Amino acid sequence: WHTMVAREALMRALNAAERRDAEIVAAIDAIEATQTIKGFASPEFIEFAVAGSWHLDYATRRDRTLLSRSYVHVKDISQSVVSSVGDQGTVSTTVAWTLPSTGDAGLLEIHSRLQPFAEPRPHHLLRLEAHKLKPAAPLSADAADVVSHVAASLPYELFHPHLTVLELVYVDPELKILRCTRPPDDDSPAVLTCQVWTRSLRPDPS
Repeated sequence: WHTMVAREALMRALNAAERRDAEIVAAIDAIEATQTIKGFASPEFIEFAVAGSWHLDYATRRDRTLLSRSYVHVKDISQSVVSSVGDQGTVSTTVAWTLPSTGDAGLLEIHSRLQPFAEPRPHHLLRLEAHKLKPAAPLSADAADVVSHVAASLPYELFHPHLTVLELVYVDPELKILRCTRPPDDDSPAVLTCQVWTRSLRPDPS
């Protein structure tokens, strides 16, 4: 497939009334197979292209538990990227959540440093700096329970980004595809995932 044909197939799969993982993954693989960022994109272009505000549209692994789905509702996952050629940048991931049983709502922020390196294809290394829970009002639920259930509702490497390597597979003004690799630790085996980020926030289906 030509890259743009594969991109169109990916957007159709993402916009489908019933998403099918196999179609999304096939389109991502086709995009990766039909183009390469290295060789035509300068470091300045890469850092400019990945910067700004994004919304997570799809992840190949979400690690959602039945308990977390019933306890907490994740409405949106957004990310602000500040990058600089040859220097460290920042990544701030913001999770908007609600607790249907109590009416609690708020944000969970995950702040990391972003270290670029270019071989063999544009990569960035994340180093976790802080988690910040920001309820919209005083919580009636236990804060630790909120954080643990939100964490269980996210792709593992989003809540635990430390030492995650982000490989830039594709980027254009409205779409970014990342391959994410996180080494094993005491709490988790190695994590290999793919994330699709878009500039536009899609309506919350619930």
